[in-house]
Amino acid sequence: MNSENGTDVFFNGRFIGFVSSPDEFSVKARKIRRSGQLPREMSIRFDKELDYVAMSTEVGRVLRPLIVVEDGVSKLKDDHLVLLETEK
Repeated sequence: MNSENGTDVFFNGRFIGFVSSPDEFSVKARKIRRSGQLPREMSIRFDKELDYVAMSTEVGRVLRPLIVVEDGVSKLKDDHLVLLETEK
C-alpha cells in the first residue's frame, strides 16, 4: 500500500491520508492518546507487513488491558495497583 505519497492511514476503515514515517506517526499518536487528547479506547497500529496504519474507535472491537513499557521499564507502579484495588 505504500505509494509515492507515503504509507496509507485508515481511520475506522476509511482512508484518511498518507504519512511518510509510519513508525514515528504511530508512536506520536499513542503519546497524544496517552496524554488524553485522543480517546483512550482508540487503537493505533502500524502493520509493517502490509504497510498501513490503522486507527480505530469502532464499537464492538475487543479491548485488552496493556501495560506500557518504555525503555524496558514498566509504567505500571505499585500506586496504580493500590488504586485498582480500591476501585479508584
